[in-house]
Amino acid sequence: LPIFQLEIVYKTNNLMEDHAVITLDVAMAYRDHPSQEWTEMAHSKEERKLKCDFKFEKNSENEGQPHDCDVLPLIELGSVAHKFYLVNIRIPVGGQKKLNAGDRKS
Repeated sequence: LPIFQLEIVYKTNNLMEDHAVITLDVAMAYRDHPSQEWTEMAHSKEERKLKCDFKFEKNSENEGQPHDCDVLPLIELGSVAHKFYLVNIRIPVGGQKKLNAGDRKS
């Protein structure tokens, strides 16, 4: 069961809402030999509710301190029929819905 672990830090100019939701654009591909091209087998946009706690007082002195967030289940493989799998995760930002707005680090 692949999981997704986020590291989110506290920012006074970009407060994280309670029960925030993150949108993930996830694609999965497979191949059976390293010289083969990848074959996409699934692609979807998923939303996951974030369960995060901030154990410090929310003030400028604690800016940059991490939120304590639960890991997110990503996908579940029922059977493994191929030798190699590739999971590509994109976190879309912006748009009319203001998806996943906030400071990001590459």
